[in-house]
Amino acid sequence: AIGMLIGMEDVSPEKQSEYLSLLLIPLCQQ
Repeated sequence: AIGMLIGMEDVSPEKQSEYLSLLLIPLCQQ
């Protein structure tokens, strides 16, 4: 998990938002 967080720092903010949306949308739809 830590490795993923470190990797996220290299990802652009747009991609981070996109990635978070993919994680959060399914949770909100339940």
